[in-house]
Amino acid sequence: MARSPLTRELKPEEHLDLDSFVTSWAWSEGDPLMLAGQKVSGSYLVVAGRVRVVRDTIDGREITVDIASPGDIRLFRF
Repeated sequence: MARSPLTRELKPEEHLDLDSFVTSWAWSEGDPLMLAGQKVSGSYLVVAGRVRVVRDTIDGREITVDIASPGDIRLFRF
């Protein structure tokens, strides 16, 4: 989390305090984190790996609309 613009200025003890509010999750490559229309509770910060954000087109193709990397901040509304 030290790479994120949201947290990189925190002191070590502040990082430890923040850790008490954070839950760590992991997904396998290709597994969806969430689907369009799904209710989302909370925020997500990419710590490792990449997240590809895709949308389906009207003719059924899948297009990449963004790629999030570790520390990136994104706001998506679906």
